Amino acid sequence: MRYLLYEQKFLELLDDRKILDAIKCLRKDIVKIPGKQNCSHYLVSLAMFPSKEEVRKSASWPGKGKYCLRLLRIVWKSYIGIYALQENIQGCS
Repeated sequence: MRYLLYEQKFLELLDDRKILDAIKCLRKDIVKIPGKQNCSHYLVSLAMFPSKEEVRKSASWPGKGKYCLRLLRIVWKSYIGIYALQENIQGCS
């Protein structure tokens, strides 16, 4: 879940052509996620494209708008599921 959020942040930074900020996000956040270190090679390759259109095409990412809303729905559903599970567990004790 964290990876999806940080990947979105990374892609949005690339979309805004903030390459250095995107690389900082990669180094500070994404690489530290267990099991996602290998994804950094793919993501850093996206930073090499000269235009945001090429980044979007290579990443199969439509841009900030629609994908961001879809990601927000995924995170929200996961959060609600975790919250409901915690409520059930607390109710049992």
